[in-house]
Amino acid sequence: MDVPVLVYDGGCGFCIQNVKFLEKLPLRFSKRSFRDPGFFEDYPKLSPIICEKEVTLVMPDGALFFGAEAFFKLISEVRYLKWALGFYRLPGVKRIFDTLYRNVSTYRFHLRYWE
Repeated sequence: MDVPVLVYDGGCGFCIQNVKFLEKLPLRFSKRSFRDPGFFEDYPKLSPIICEKEVTLVMPDGALFFGAEAFFKLISEVRYLKWALGFYRLPGVKRIFDTLYRNVSTYRFHLRYWE
């Protein structure tokens, strides 16, 4: 694997639409729904409990990023967004985005999404 893999919930319309948005950015990544057959055999470090809870970014070196941090890590790969991960890690900012992410994740099946 030479690009990050974004692991998302392929059974969630909100999640699918957000992945489509990310695909419009000049990013090099692949995507994989944890609901695909054989997924957990390919990614034994992940579990259904983790994947139901938050998006995961699997880096080529095997490093894992979860939730809001996964999003910021991925978009920081864009030249003009390199600052994003540093911003996320500022004191207080991480807590705000992690809380926001947890709320969105918890209620994602109830959120309306754009097409």
